[in-house]
Amino acid sequence: MASKKPPHGRCHLPIRSSAFKCTQTGAAVSAILLATASILTAACSDPETSGTGGTGGSTTQATGGMGGTGGIGGSAGMLAPPDGSLPEHSKTLPFDLTRADVGTPITNEERTAATGAYLDLLNQTKWFDTVAHRAHGWPSTDPNKRYHYGTWWSGVTVKRENGKVTFTHSPDGADNNGLRSAQLLEGACYAAKTWNLTSHKTLAHRLLRGFTSWFLAMEPGADAKPFLMARAAYPESVESTETPIPLFIDYSASRPGIDAEPSAYIHLPNNPYWPDLWTKNKRSKDDIGHLVRAVGELDTCDGLLGNGEVQGDIVEMRRRFEGFSRDVAVNNFVIPTLDKDLKEYLPPEGLAHFIGFLECSALLSLELTGYGQAVTAECGDGYDPVPEGTDGIKSGAMQIVRAFHAASVQQALVHGQNDLAKTLLGGMVKRLDTVMDLMDAGTPPSNFNLKDLVAFMVHAANAGVPLTSREVRWLQGKVVEAQLSYSSPAAVAQTELFSPNGADGDYAFEPGGEGIDFKDIGLLLGLCAAQYKNPTTVEVFDCSAIAASAP
Repeated sequence: MASKKPPHGRCHLPIRSSAFKCTQTGAAVSAILLATASILTAACSDPETSGTGGTGGSTTQATGGMGGTGGIGGSAGMLAPPDGSLPEHSKTLPFDLTRADVGTPITNEERTAATGAYLDLLNQTKWFDTVAHRAHGWPSTDPNKRYHYGTWWSGVTVKRENGKVTFTHSPDGADNNGLRSAQLLEGACYAAKTWNLTSHKTLAHRLLRGFTSWFLAMEPGADAKPFLMARAAYPESVESTETPIPLFIDYSASRPGIDAEPSAYIHLPNNPYWPDLWTKNKRSKDDIGHLVRAVGELDTCDGLLGNGEVQGDIVEMRRRFEGFSRDVAVNNFVIPTLDKDLKEYLPPEGLAHFIGFLECSALLSLELTGYGQAVTAECGDGYDPVPEGTDGIKSGAMQIVRAFHAASVQQALVHGQNDLAKTLLGGMVKRLDTVMDLMDAGTPPSNFNLKDLVAFMVHAANAGVPLTSREVRWLQGKVVEAQLSYSSPAAVAQTELFSPNGADGDYAFEPGGEGIDFKDIGLLLGLCAAQYKNPTTVEVFDCSAIAASAP
């Protein structure tokens, strides 16, 4: 089959005659989930690339480029190098998508009350300042001007003493920081679009540079391959004056930390960005959907964060994810990494492998990010093979499935794949309908996490799903619950970490509360600001009041 060049300069790949499909039902998936990983791999695999995305393949050496022989890579020589560009695409929802309303209609009084509760929630948590002060990596105040960025972390203890704050990283290090950072970037982007404040633009810029930092942290030297991604990176400990009172970031216990499956610490003494760097290798797939979703959604504020360096950083971030996605695809959907000798290889099993029949939307989101179109993944509307209510899947794992579904929609929209995006949005509607029906019947899954549903409902709306009155009323209830929880004295005290009048002592790195996960609070601004918000949705907030009330 001859290749064709799309309008935006990327070449179409020859699509195999038996593209990946999965016809497993939710019940079949529930049964298979109780079996071993090897059975999972064998249960439904691509007939031309047996083991694609599985855990038991024998390939251990990465292709090192776009020319692999399995899966997609056979035609890679026809591709232009990744450049971070996007094709011409609509900046509003490019099709009609409507739903019959369900539930008692929302009154203006209810909407006004929810708006007030949300604005109070932003103010009580000092959400933007709290995120800006706790997100960290390398400070912009470094006199050596090394690459500065910020991400959210796990494995950090926090202490304030004598007017100084210390973040101490643990020997086991952080994992899946993309799960924590993606929604912060989306929230900062929505804020920049809503209020056009320099502080929000600066926060979004720091966070998007954090996305790129995970690639930079896998470069042993100046001529290294640019598309490998770290789990986390630990430069030398550093003082920061970006915060209202001094901050010391203590990375020492992670230089190196304790090796433990599924990752190990590798030493990059000649890293071009942070000399004498220690990095955790073997990037997990678990947060890739969150990251790819946010990379697409950042298009909402593309051009609004600044010109010059900022715009260049956005394009570079997209370029890195474009190349990463291609690399994963041509390596049969296994994530390459570096070993302790700084040699590239494919982990033989584990969370670097995408399990094709369970994770069709994951494969699709990567193909869209890397190639601008679906190549082998045929996922229908994205609802199967892991529908809502499937037994045997923890809530966190289900949220990963949802994240890849949302990522596929966002990437389809920004690459002009409108028919595909509309079909996938139909699958997101199914997810919401199923979950709401289960809750109305009083039979939600036993492992169901309501905060995860808040996040998914908002991501669905921000991607173009029109919400119903039933969903909006439930979501408004969670906003009020969060506003009450985060306004408690104990919760408010956690926001005083960097206040000149704050108390000495131990603090949580991430403030906690009920109703809405702290990291998702800013995300709700997308219900007014997201570029693909559906014009027929039932409104959660009074968006004019939101726009007039910058925190």
